[in-house]
Order: sequence, then structure tokens, then C-alpha cells
Amino acid sequence: PEVRAARRSGDSEAAGKTTAEIAAELAARDHRDSTRKASPLRPADDAVIVDTSDLTIDEVVQRVVDLAAERSAG
Repeated sequence: PEVRAARRSGDSEAAGKTTAEIAAELAARDHRDSTRKASPLRPADDAVIVDTSDLTIDEVVQRVVDLAAERSAG
């Protein structure tokens, strides 16, 4: 949540909030979304989680392309 909060700190809805406050809100929302009774948000059983925290957009795209190529070859 801290990396996501840092990215969001420049958004207009984050105005006046600290990065820690934004991170806490994101963590609370993630928890609510993943534990709700109706349609909880969870990764699919065969999902590949890509941590984009320290990647550029180009690096994320390349990682996804590489994963797709691995899956289609396998």
C-alpha cells in the first residue's frame, strides 16, 4: 500500500492527506474488497501476480508479454 499511496499522493482526491493516510485507506479498501461476502476480489487460482512497485510502465509491459509468451509456448 505504501508504493500505491505514493503514486496516488499527486491525485486531486488525495489533496491534504499524508502518504500514510492514503496507504491506510488503500489497505482498508483492499481488505473490505477481498473479504466481502458477495463477489470478493481474489486472484484466480492460475493467476500470476506481477509486483509492479519498482517497475516502469515499459518494464511492466515487457513482463506481461514475456509471461504470455511463456504460457503460449508451454
